[in-house]
Amino acid sequence: MKRLLQLMLVVLTLVALASQVVAQQKESSTPAPNPLLRLLQSKGIITEQEAATVAEAASPAESQAKLAKLLLSKGVINQDEYDQTLASIAAEAASANSPRVVNAAAHIPDATGAAGPLATPAASSTTASAASGTPAANTTTATAQAQSGPSYVPAANPIRVLPITIPKREGLIPDLRLGSGAVLRPYGFIKLSAVHDTASSGGPNFGSNDFLLPLLLADTGPTKDSQFHIKSRSSRLGVDFEWPDLSKNLTLTGKVEVDFEGDFTQVNNRNISSIRSSQLGIRLAWARLDTKLADTPFFVQFGQDWTILGSTTLPDLFEGTGLGLAMGTFYERTPQIRTGLQFGKGDFKFEPEFALVFPGFGEGGLSADQRERFGSRVGPESGQPGVQARLVFQFPLTHAAGVAPAQIVFSGGHAQRAEIVDAADLPAIAAVKAAFPTGARVTSDQNIWTAEISLPTAYLTLTSKYFRGGDMRYYFSGIFNDIFTDTSGRPVLGNGTAFSGRAIPFFQDTSGIVHAGTLQPIRGQGGFVQLGIPLSRIFGADPAGRAAGWSMYLHWGMDSAYARDVIRTGGNGLYKTDYGTASLRYKINKYVQFVHEVSYTDSRAVSGKPKLFDGTPAHTAHSWRNEFGTIFAF
Repeated sequence: MKRLLQLMLVVLTLVALASQVVAQQKESSTPAPNPLLRLLQSKGIITEQEAATVAEAASPAESQAKLAKLLLSKGVINQDEYDQTLASIAAEAASANSPRVVNAAAHIPDATGAAGPLATPAASSTTASAASGTPAANTTTATAQAQSGPSYVPAANPIRVLPITIPKREGLIPDLRLGSGAVLRPYGFIKLSAVHDTASSGGPNFGSNDFLLPLLLADTGPTKDSQFHIKSRSSRLGVDFEWPDLSKNLTLTGKVEVDFEGDFTQVNNRNISSIRSSQLGIRLAWARLDTKLADTPFFVQFGQDWTILGSTTLPDLFEGTGLGLAMGTFYERTPQIRTGLQFGKGDFKFEPEFALVFPGFGEGGLSADQRERFGSRVGPESGQPGVQARLVFQFPLTHAAGVAPAQIVFSGGHAQRAEIVDAADLPAIAAVKAAFPTGARVTSDQNIWTAEISLPTAYLTLTSKYFRGGDMRYYFSGIFNDIFTDTSGRPVLGNGTAFSGRAIPFFQDTSGIVHAGTLQPIRGQGGFVQLGIPLSRIFGADPAGRAAGWSMYLHWGMDSAYARDVIRTGGNGLYKTDYGTASLRYKINKYVQFVHEVSYTDSRAVSGKPKLFDGTPAHTAHSWRNEFGTIFAF
């Protein structure tokens, strides 16, 4: 219904324009000003020069093609709507020039380039499909498409949750309009998948998940603990917003997105069947203001969104609950205040961004009560925000139809943690209590950087990321390690307990002075490489046929921690996980998709410190996972 309303609006506009052009041709050789073009021009959607170019078209078909192309380039309509509009124009032209019967409905392939199951719901712009930056065809090509319909199968374009497309004022084609004037466009998907895994991560807390975690986190018992799950809690809902404003130079947009992957319930009427009652939880909730500083586009965004540290480039995986937790993906969503400027000319863009973010560390020692009450502690108690920045270079690698522009991205971030031990939780040792009569406070720094690329072409898309830093648990990396405690090789006098539940050692140096253990980040590195292969496009499938929706994705990821850090007090003893996947996908149309994804996971412990796996000491463990499912998008 949403797309139908959008399509109807665009078609009516184009038909009205065509009628006006025909009337002008009949009445006079000098065309009169078109009221629709004047309206679009008055709203700032098109310029005076652009309006004149459309009005000067030699025929109604060319005029409609020019306007459709113009609206596509400005993000008012997306590629799919563009193709459907041109197909409708072609059908009308055929009906007018020939007595043959035209079908009332025709299958139109998904031409947005959002080939992956997460592309539409994860997009972080009010004009998500425009964010793909798919180059519009020239006027000749557009006119030809008006006669023949879509002429290509979409490429395997990458997922971009942080596109740099600038929202256009009144560019959101709404499904709903509020009394305040704000417009809304709902979206989402219903997802069901069946999963079989040959081994689990082990233990009472990590041993029964319907998503992937590294192995060797705990013992699996007498077997590898193979498992089967069926889940639908990955289904997702979202709404894009745009607000009206008196200033024509200001665009206000926003997004709210939720899923059902929260914790399970404990109430009496559901605790027996709590598996079917997962909680609704927030994913994204932000508002954004776009304007210009002189002629330079500028924005400020407030709310929870993907972090500009590392989240720009994500793999296209069917397993979206974890999306490669501690297996090389590196990402996070967090509350933030973000700003940026955009430079460039034509298709070449450069965007530097900066953000103040919640200083998250994902501390593992919080009690259930603490986590329910305030969620995180050691970051806020540093007394300072986290800071992040990214540089995005965007350019067309190819001008083939249906291919998104390439991106090269660099990002970095810094935050500080603080661990506090109050006087009551110091070790019961006189020397320690004398040295720290009111308690102790120790800090450590988190510094991380990434390099990311996504290189789409007509027949192959390469997406890759490399990250390096320390204390990366909050970003689901470093094999979930955060920090170790350093006593400079001196014997530990005793351990205090910080508010976060972490043990803080105290020691005495050669001079007899008592010190709290130094906190050092456990360092690590990792990344992934993914190839997207649009099979239907490679084999020349008919874009309007049922065979147009086949694609394959091959993925390898790696996450590691430095062995010399992991073996220290505070490390979990794991130092590397390799993760490979292959997924075959078939999209019946833009609404329905079937996927089969096969994954292989291999986790390793540091040398000399084996873990228990199927009840015996082991330095390595692996598992095979098969996941088959469906996605119904709307």
